[in-house]
Amino acid sequence: MAEHAIYSPRGEWGVLVSLDHFGIAVGSEAFRSKLLDAPVLASSLEDVLGEWKDARDRLQGRTAWVPTLLENVYGSARAERILAQFREPPETWFRNG
Repeated sequence: MAEHAIYSPRGEWGVLVSLDHFGIAVGSEAFRSKLLDAPVLASSLEDVLGEWKDARDRLQGRTAWVPTLLENVYGSARAERILAQFREPPETWFRNG
């Protein structure tokens, strides 16, 4: 089994799914909102942040890339709001850097 990527022919959206059973979708706000309408994906961001937090705290994993990933996908302001709602400021992700 390999990681999978699907994307639109014109590069307007894309989805990458990893072997670790998480994925990232990029595209317009309308595209991402439509995906999140599916009940199975409604809490997906919080779930994956929880997995990465666990990897950082319990396994001493390096997660300094998490704030940058969120900024690239959502923009700086929204990434900060996401981390604040998750109660993990950006600097906590650099803990094991």
